Amino acid sequence: MKTCVKVLIWVGMIIQFYMIYPIVFGILALKKLDSFKDRDELIKYSVLTMVFCSLAGGIVMLFMNEEGKPSINNDNTNKEAVKGEATIKNTLTMEEELLNAKRLFEEGTISEEDYNEIKSKIINKYYK
Repeated sequence: MKTCVKVLIWVGMIIQFYMIYPIVFGILALKKLDSFKDRDELIKYSVLTMVFCSLAGGIVMLFMNEEGKPSINNDNTNKEAVKGEATIKNTLTMEEELLNAKRLFEEGTISEEDYNEIKSKIINKYYK
């Protein structure tokens, strides 16, 4: 994906060679493409690239993540959410987990068989 963006930026610079700003912004975007640190920085340079150098190159840059791969949504946000969920799950005590399982069983959300299986997994987790 990075290669595609670089080619599109170069094409934009070559087509608009008679104006100075596509060359300047194209060079800046090419340098930042290999060294950007976060998504916000990439977004800034992709907008500048769209406006001043290559519309297609800027659009493709908008859909890149930190590894240079396509990214429709922000993967970092999803990773942080998953980490947050894991932290919350890990902070539950054995008693709380057992009470949650019992509540699900009493509400009819899970069967008695599932409840017994979950209960044994919780106990094994804390005593192994």
